[in-house]
Amino acid sequence: MMKDSCDLFLQNRVFKSVRQTSCLTKKVAGFLLCLISSLPLVATAAETLPELSEAKAISVTTGFVSNATQFSGSVSSPGGIPATALVASASQPVEVKVSMSIDSADVGKTVDILFVVGTEPSPAPYSGNEDTRYTAFTTTAFTSVDLYAAPQIWMAQLSEPYIQDVVLANQFSLKLGQWSFDTEGMNYLFVGYRSDDGMIVYTAKPLMVEITGTGETPTTPTGNEPAEFAGMVAAHNVWRQKVSVPDLTWSDEAAKVAQGWADSLKEQGCDMKHNPNRGPYGENIYWSSGFTPTSKDVVDAWGNEISDYNYATNSCASGKMCGHYTQVVWRDTQQVGCGKASCGNQQIWVCNYSPPGNYIGEKPY
Repeated sequence: MMKDSCDLFLQNRVFKSVRQTSCLTKKVAGFLLCLISSLPLVATAAETLPELSEAKAISVTTGFVSNATQFSGSVSSPGGIPATALVASASQPVEVKVSMSIDSADVGKTVDILFVVGTEPSPAPYSGNEDTRYTAFTTTAFTSVDLYAAPQIWMAQLSEPYIQDVVLANQFSLKLGQWSFDTEGMNYLFVGYRSDDGMIVYTAKPLMVEITGTGETPTTPTGNEPAEFAGMVAAHNVWRQKVSVPDLTWSDEAAKVAQGWADSLKEQGCDMKHNPNRGPYGENIYWSSGFTPTSKDVVDAWGNEISDYNYATNSCASGKMCGHYTQVVWRDTQQVGCGKASCGNQQIWVCNYSPPGNYIGEKPY
């Protein structure tokens, strides 16, 4: 049984002025980091993960202090073996998890979770020295952190946490999401927590992700798409490559059905409706007004719904759409064909997919 993207998640009327980015990105010294999907905090018994080390703890007033919190953690490709270090290719999804056994003096405190990534450009060997640049992440923003400065400076720079107001239990685990690192080099991932008195407790030993490859988007066959849809297949495949599913090719048959429906919608004032007679195809629809979108604009509008998709629960955020994104990256889909039409300063785009995606109860990949 298929679920219909627009029927379930309202009409996808996308305006250029309000489109949001697909993922949290930060470019530092040539590195591009991307939060693919944010997983929820899990405040449960600590998951069994590889040990990192005892914590470091620092206070603005007294400097480094003793703390008995124990960290363990892992980085892994989805479904891979958890480890404290990973070698991955550019744009490959990397899952980040951390478990903590909390110092008894901190149990019951309400704290903020901090997440800092250091990026060191290639070539190896890597040392984590002065050419490493550090960035603190929240789920919606990022800021540079100068860890080479005095503690009171870099501690003040960690003003916004990754997760706010977490009550510390004796043991619990954090799932920090799926990330991709798109440039060659070494990434150092530090996790910690900050209490109300300003003390920061963090992993003395980071998780490490070494990226091999250039991070450039691979050249993808277009599948002989018409010139007016130049870049359509490649734009889809950029999103599909982020989650390691096979590339699409162009289908003239699917395009014929899509164009027929776009023409029909033009006769109806470019209203957004799904084609009830589209046959064996999935379907995404895009509407714009006041500008002429490119193929990439259209696909990225659908792909940007990744920020509202939770892979763990296979669901959209409350009141949000994500069904267009899941169709774009549906593993079993092999071909795409599109059509478009104009109504004055409005445009309607239709893409059909074969085989279709969005089967209820199934994850896209």
